[in-house]
Amino acid sequence: MSNETKHPLRQHPEKVRTSYLTLLASMANADGKIEASELEKLKEFCRIAGLSEKSLQEVVNAATTKADSSILAQLQMLKTSNLKYSIVTDCTFMAYADGIVVQEEEAEIAKIAGALDVNDNQIKAIRFYVERVNSIVKEKKKYDPKTVGLEIKEKLKSASIPVESVAFAFESLPYYENQDMQEVLKALGYGIGMLTGVGPLIMLGLFGWKSVKWLGKNI
Repeated sequence: MSNETKHPLRQHPEKVRTSYLTLLASMANADGKIEASELEKLKEFCRIAGLSEKSLQEVVNAATTKADSSILAQLQMLKTSNLKYSIVTDCTFMAYADGIVVQEEEAEIAKIAGALDVNDNQIKAIRFYVERVNSIVKEKKKYDPKTVGLEIKEKLKSASIPVESVAFAFESLPYYENQDMQEVLKALGYGIGMLTGVGPLIMLGLFGWKSVKWLGKNI
């Protein structure tokens, strides 16, 4: 069996996985266009997520056509799934892309989190994770991976957020190309097999703040 079959996303029913990826695909298409290379990355993630051909086509359609009222239905589906934390994590990464989070961005994330029943304490825990990841990868600060892993795990546990729903959010994946973050991931309980499954996915640039604004506008 391939290492990729162990990806935590596969713990969820296919309908929920499809809703998560369809929502991300719609966000990627926020400005009405998506590059062929970006679409291929999205398809690759669908494959790792174990989607059927029919479900994969739903995701592709969302990435290549104008979004419709199904956005609200997708959010409703995710409200009862731990993948709601993944969506908020993705949005938080997008807000932190330029290193500064302004009040408007905080308000937009709070609106999206509210629609998914993610509370303020959980938003803070997700923000801690994103800030720590950015400090390691972008600011190149050195931390003991076991210490960081324990800090992240405790923060998420105190907010009742499963580690995998944050660690394997779509926007988290490129960070695991970084060797220090690979060590942090191991400290969180995920080994080489998992890293092999996500390693080829370089997805930076697929989303941006416009995607978050688009989602907030459509809620």
